[in-house]
Amino acid sequence: MKKPIAIAAALLPLTAFAHAGHGHGQGHEPIHFLSSPDHLIPVLLASAVAIGYFVYRKKQRSNA
Repeated sequence: MKKPIAIAAALLPLTAFAHAGHGHGQGHEPIHFLSSPDHLIPVLLASAVAIGYFVYRKKQRSNA
């Protein structure tokens, strides 16, 4: 379990890169994060990974 945490911590600075322009709303408003592909795509990918992980864990526990 320590290895995935170490990898995630090593990749964390990559999430701090700025992107060009701020189209909708201010940079701190939720609409900005939901309307900008620079934010929306990583949020959707992270959500899919988290949901997949929990479904996998639930399936493993029910088979045991």
